[in-house]
Order: sequence, then C-alpha cells, then structure tokens
Amino acid sequence: MEESKLVLSPLMEICDDYELKGNTIVFNVKNELLVHMIKDRFRNDITRLENKGIKVEFRYPAKEIYYESFNNFFYGKENEFTVLALKSLITNSVYYRVAVLFGDSGLGKTHLLKALANESLKLSKKPVYFSAHKVFTTLLDSYRQRKKPDFDFLKGAEVILIDDLHLVSNRSFVLDFISRLMDKVETTKKVLIMASQGNINSFSGNRSFKTRLMSSLRVSLSIPSVGVRKRIFISACDRFGVSPNISITNYVSENITNPRAIIGAATRFKAYYDVYGKYPETDEFMEIIEDLCDEESLDIFKVFGKGKPGIYVAALFLKKMGKSSKEISEMLGCSRSSVYNYIERAKEVLKKDKNLERKFNELVKEFQFRRFPPLH
Repeated sequence: MEESKLVLSPLMEICDDYELKGNTIVFNVKNELLVHMIKDRFRNDITRLENKGIKVEFRYPAKEIYYESFNNFFYGKENEFTVLALKSLITNSVYYRVAVLFGDSGLGKTHLLKALANESLKLSKKPVYFSAHKVFTTLLDSYRQRKKPDFDFLKGAEVILIDDLHLVSNRSFVLDFISRLMDKVETTKKVLIMASQGNINSFSGNRSFKTRLMSSLRVSLSIPSVGVRKRIFISACDRFGVSPNISITNYVSENITNPRAIIGAATRFKAYYDVYGKYPETDEFMEIIEDLCDEESLDIFKVFGKGKPGIYVAALFLKKMGKSSKEISEMLGCSRSSVYNYIERAKEVLKKDKNLERKFNELVKEFQFRRFPPLH
C-alpha cells in the first residue's frame, strides 16, 4: 500500500481526498468525467498496481435520478417532524430501519419518497423506488408461470422505497412478502420506507404484517399551512414561466389545501396564458379553478345524529379515518379515556341498527382513500 501511495501521489493531489480500505485505494472526485480523464492519464500506473493486487477505485456524487427533491418539497411546522425523521432514517438508521408514511392523496408522499431516493444517492447508498403493485404483479406472474419470483431489481439496494401500499391492503400474500422483506431489512442493516393512503387498520387481517409494523416508525403528512401552499403555487408558476398577481396567489393558497390541486391551478393559469396571450382576471380565474377548491365541510353529527349513539359512531368513524385519540377527544369535547369507551359502544350501536351500519360503511368507503374534508 505504501508503494501505491508513492506511485499515485500526483493523483492524490488532483482528487478531493482518498481513503484506504485493505488493499484498495478509493479516490473521491467531483464527477464522472474527471474519473475518465484520470484513468486515461494514469492508466499504466493503475495497471501496474492492480497487477500487484492493489485495487484503485473512484467515487463521485451520483446525479439525482428524480426531479422531486428536498429543494422543491415545501413544508412547515405541521410536517417538519415527518420530513426530518425520514431523512434521519436515511443518514443514520441506528434505532429503526422500517418506516411507514401515511397521508391523503396529493399531499406529497411520492414526492417525499423520490426525494429520499435522491438523498440516498448523495450518501452513496443505492435506492430502489417502486409501487407495491409491482410486488403484486411479480408474485402473481410467478404463480401463473410456476417459476421463482424475479426480484432482481432489489439486488444491492440499501434503501428500499415502496409507494402505494394501500393498493395491496387486501392482498395477504403480498403483505406476507413485505413482512419477510422487513425481517431481511432488520438483519442486513438496510432501510425500508413505505407510503400509504388511508389507515393501517383498514388493511386485511395479515397478523404477521401488522405485528411487524408495531416496531416501525409511523409518520404522516398533514395539510400544509397557507404560507406553504403559497410557496407551492408560486414555485409551480415560476417553473411554468408565469407570474400571477397577489390576489390570485392569495385566493389559491387560501381555498385549495391539496398540494397536487395547487399545482393543477398553476397549470391552468399557464394554459390560459398560452391560449389568450394574457393573464386571467381574478374573478375569471376563480371560476376556472372552482372544482379544485375545497369541498364543503362534513357534518358528521348531521349524518349520525347528535344524540349519544351518534357521538359514539362519530368517534368510531374518526378512528377509521386515522385520527388519534387526542384529536377525537378535542373534536367531540370529551376525555381520551371516553374515546375508547365511545368506540366500543359504537360497535354495539351498529350491530343493532343495520341502516346506520350501512350508512357508516358507505361513508368510510367514500373517504378512506381520498382527502378527508374538514369537520363542522
């Protein structure tokens, strides 16, 4: 190794730094182009060292593979813990290696997973991002063709990112595979982060999967604040090369809470400019984006009734929507201990009242996998 240091001393001055790993020298350089230039210039020296059993390797920052990054993911205090916790999982996964990200459609789960993939590359960790549906089709195809499932795309992956977990919520054999993947991640010191809509309680009765999730990190994305929504709209408009007035910007940020819909508003603003060659008036634009604005609030007491049975069922409904006991107690104006009691009583109420049970199940199905509107 001392000989290699002597032979490649000029190279050590060109590179940012280097490290010795057994019989290998790893040089850190700025980019891939510089690697090719160095290999060409020092070809003979490198060959002579490798013939003596001394390997020469180069490492450089990988390019981002997705447009989505932390530079264009806007968040405030409401989502600060979620973002920082997932980033810490990538940088220093000592205490936990499996995480599940929950959130309604359009809040940015996919954006965050892809940003984590880019972050992994910066740390020289190989990420693999895919949808849970790919696991389903891979397992199904192997069963039909009677051959071993092909999961070669997972080879060498250090950070595994699975999106749309809710798509396989009733596929027990897929959840069983993911359960085994969780075990492997824990033993091989890899990282697994999954994203899902809805609530984990709505998943099928795969006990193996649910028990493994008990020790995982579970975080969620909330509706961003008005200030963050304004930044999302302005950023999207900047990307499209248009500049809305402050009145339109304020209207969008105050009346559209879903980030995906906010980007949709920016898209329509750009489309209007492309068609007419001018920006729309505020009143006119309000009509153009009317369907993107928030739905009317849901009055659950009007749906279930204001009596005690209605309150009991409302508590169970809120639990199904993923609300915590603290949130439910605040909404219903009761203690946390009462919430558990209400939920148990709600099950008895629904057993006795089949019409109410049908209405309850329909409402749960309607709102389970889409944005839950604000409550009265």
